[in-house]
Amino acid sequence: MVDLFTQMGAGQWLRYLAGALELAGAVGMLLPRLPGLAALGLAGLLAGATATNLLVIDQGPWLPLGLLPVSALVAWACWPQTKTLAGTRRR
Repeated sequence: MVDLFTQMGAGQWLRYLAGALELAGAVGMLLPRLPGLAALGLAGLLAGATATNLLVIDQGPWLPLGLLPVSALVAWACWPQTKTLAGTRRR
């Protein structure tokens, strides 16, 4: 992964950021109130990974493209809970 991120020209800070976001998403999926929000964040991360695989590094996007619908499905299933959580934070 170090070589891959160097090849992309993004620097190692992006590798650390992506890893931290993935870890935060995994922890959020385990917490009772946050699975929808975490799945939404992971879906965004996977969409970015798919675009990067296609447009920047010319690799097959099959892994992120396969996980993207799963994250989107979890986010959709938990949408009422996420909407309620967002409403309580707004007040």
